[in-house]
This record gives sequence, C-alpha cells and structure tokens, in this order.
Amino acid sequence: MNKRLAFILLCCVVLACVGGCFYFELFSENSSSISISAGAQHSLIVKNGKLYGAGNNECGQLGDGSIIDKGTFEFIMKNVDKVKAGSFYSLILKKDNSLWAVGRNGHGELGIGTVLDKRFPVKVIDNVRDMWVGEMHTFFLKQNGTLLGCGFNYHGQLASNEWYNKLFPIKIKKKNGEVFNKVKMAALGYGHSLVLTKDGVLWGIGNNKYGQLGKTREEDVCKPIKIAENVLYVDAGLFFTLFVKRDYTLWGLGNNDYGQLGDGSRKNKFTPVKIMNDVKKVSAGVGFTMILKSDGSLWAVGNNEYGQLGTGDNKNRLLPVEVLCCVKDVVAGYYHTLVLKKDDTIWATGNNEYGQLGDGTFVNKNEFIRVF
Repeated sequence: MNKRLAFILLCCVVLACVGGCFYFELFSENSSSISISAGAQHSLIVKNGKLYGAGNNECGQLGDGSIIDKGTFEFIMKNVDKVKAGSFYSLILKKDNSLWAVGRNGHGELGIGTVLDKRFPVKVIDNVRDMWVGEMHTFFLKQNGTLLGCGFNYHGQLASNEWYNKLFPIKIKKKNGEVFNKVKMAALGYGHSLVLTKDGVLWGIGNNKYGQLGKTREEDVCKPIKIAENVLYVDAGLFFTLFVKRDYTLWGLGNNDYGQLGDGSRKNKFTPVKIMNDVKKVSAGVGFTMILKSDGSLWAVGNNEYGQLGTGDNKNRLLPVEVLCCVKDVVAGYYHTLVLKKDDTIWATGNNEYGQLGDGTFVNKNEFIRVF
C-alpha cells in the first residue's frame, strides 16, 4: 500500500512539474509571437508570422501595392519573423532569413541599387539576422556577423568618408578599417548611427550638431567614436541618443529642445546625463522619450503636442511621468506611440492624422486606447 501511495505521489509531482513548465512557457513574456514597430506616420504589427500595417502609405510603405492610407491594421504578408518601420519605408525579415523592403527609396535606403520607391516588398539580401532603420538610412546584420549599411550618407553616418548616398549595402567599418563584428544591436537617427558591440561598447557615427555622439565640437564624424561602455541597450531619436547601461540606469545626450532627455531642462547635452534607474528599454521619437522600467511601468517625457506621451493632455514634460502599467514593449514613431502590454494587447496614443493608431479614426489621442 505504501509503495502504491508513493507511486501515485511521484506521478503527481511529475505531472505538476510538466504542467508548470508548460504554463511558464505558455504565459512567459518571452513566449509572445507579437511584435510592434512605429515609423514616421505608419505602424506595423507581426502576430504569429503575419504582418499587419496601418497609417500613412503615400510611398507604399504598407506594402499592399497602393498609396492609400489605412485607418485600421490590414494584413500585408505571412511568414514574417520581424519588421522595422523606417520614416516612410519598411523592412521585413522573413522566417527564411531573407530581407525584404518596401516604400520610399529616394536615398537608396532600401538597398536595391535604385532610388525608385516600391509599393510591393522587394527582396534585398539573404542570410540576415537583424536590421535597423533611420530617417533615410538602413543597417543590416548578416548571420555571419557582418554589419552592412545603405542610404543617406550626407553626414558620414555609414562610416564612409565618401560623403554620398549608397544605393547598395556597404560594410560598416571601424576607425582602423576593420569591419564591425560581434555586433549586439544598432540604432539610427536622422543623420547619426549608433552601434553597440557585445562587449558593451557603444559607438557613434555621423551628425554631432547637438552633441548626440558625445563630442564637444559640433561636427560630423565619418569614423566611429566611442560614446560609452557597459551599455546594454541603445536607441536613437532624431538628433539625440539614449542608452541603458548594464546597471539598468538610463542615460541621454544630444538635442533637448523639448526636455526629452528628462533632466528638467531644455539644454542640449554634449556628454551623457543620467535620467533614471531600473530601466529595461527606451524608445525615442521626435523630441520625446518613452521609458519602460523593469517593473513593467511605462514613463514618458518631452514633446507632447499630439498626445504621444499618453498623459491625457497635450502638455510637454521636462521630467519623466508614469503613464501606463503592465507593459511588455514600447515603440515611438514621429509623434505617436505603440505599446504591447503583458496580456499581448496593443495600445496606442498620439498623432493619428494618417490612421497610424489603427483605431479606425483619423483623430489624435492623448491617452492610450486599445487598437489590436
């Protein structure tokens, strides 16, 4: 009888462990198959490999073959792994690691050898691990670790001293001429590029007019310079830089016209200033910053002209204010914000002139509404 009871108890323990593991995998934050991205005036969502888009489509950036804006999220294509929304273009990484691009291409940002816009996604390159978008230039990370870039190069942001645009991807090189390797991620603004390597070193290239690269002289830099060490995450605003260090402190530098650096002032910063503690991720828009803390709370600071901070009003903020809880991810567009909550619902606020919030209207919002 004791042996039988012991066997039953053992079975219960095994089932509990298996069930517990299943529950954890099913409901853990990392198990979600939903991702979000915000461009200048369009928004993209990937759910279960399917890509949906809403908002401005004047350059064909939604990839449906038209130039008609969309007020709700409409299906674009399947078999998608991840997506990045540039200013007026979109990059799509498919599950076979092929990279596709669509939308504006006036500076070669699509990397296909022309300056013609594309209304349907076109294949750019194979064997891609990740990609990053800016205003008019693009970076790709290949599976072999090679970092490539194309598009707008007026400020030297492609790490090339040939100050003209690149229609095909070129290798992004260090100051000594070696190609960047062991890249963790990158972030691109209007005229500057940021590269974070796996050793925690943050590098900057391109425009430094507002101090966004950490140099005291207002000059362009065509060879990468070191901005900071012990960095975990980075993002680029239009003319400013934000990064999270390994101790989860958030730092910023560059343009601060709207107080987007969160230090209580509107003065530009040519050296990094500390913004706050316990930060998991940050996303930069045009003059505003969205901050995701480790506890899932969302904070906002800077320009709030269109309600993009989600505070319920349109007043700018010089110091970060808490605006939402239970957040898993956040992305900032030009003047709108998308949020993925922990229950996998998607919320949005801010400018909605082109339907980029995806709520079926073209009316701006100053507080978060559910859109997907």
